Amino acid sequence: MNANAFTAREEIEPGQQIEIKARGSWIKIFGMLNQSWAYVDDCADGKARIWFVDDLGGVFDLIDSPSRADAEAAFASNDWDKYSIEEFGFVGRPERPFKWSRFAGEGIYSTGKAGHFK
Repeated sequence: MNANAFTAREEIEPGQQIEIKARGSWIKIFGMLNQSWAYVDDCADGKARIWFVDDLGGVFDLIDSPSRADAEAAFASNDWDKYSIEEFGFVGRPERPFKWSRFAGEGIYSTGKAGHFK
C-alpha cells in the first residue's frame, strides 16, 4: 500500500512508495550537484504536508504544516525557490514514483536542524 498525505510518519516503511499528488515543487540548492526538493500536498483538514525529496526520488523527511500558505511562507523564509523550468531547468528533477528513503532517520527538516518549517 502506498503512503500518502494522511499516513503517519511512524507507519511508513523504508522503500515504501509515497504518493505525492503535488505537481509543482520547491528547490533548495546548496552547491554543485547538491540540492533538496520539496512538494506540498493539501490535506482534507486544511493543513498541508511537506515532503522532502532527494535527487533520486527518495523521500527523506516530512512536515505537517498548519496550511499551504504557512508552508510557502516557510520556504520563502528558509531561502527555498519555487521551481520553474526557466530558472532551474539545468537541474535534473527527481522522477516518480517516490519512495521512503532508508536514510530518512530522524529528519533534518522536521527536527529543525536545517531551517524552520513549523
